[in-house]
Amino acid sequence: QITELGVSGFEEEPAPYRPSLIKTETIREIFMRHGFTIKEGKTDLKPYVFEAAEELIRVTAEAATSVYKENSDE
Repeated sequence: QITELGVSGFEEEPAPYRPSLIKTETIREIFMRHGFTIKEGKTDLKPYVFEAAEELIRVTAEAATSVYKENSDE
């Protein structure tokens, strides 16, 4: 059912807090070097840029940990 505030029954749960593996400033600098820009009148990149970067960092760290564990068992 669609309501004024969106689709009912699909309210997003707040994301659990996860400590950042890389500082926000470092993420911003990397994206800016690769062509991302801060829109006129805005003070920073969109939040989803940082969220995507954090997820990519977490997935990469988990994969690296898994590979390390597999290789250390041999």
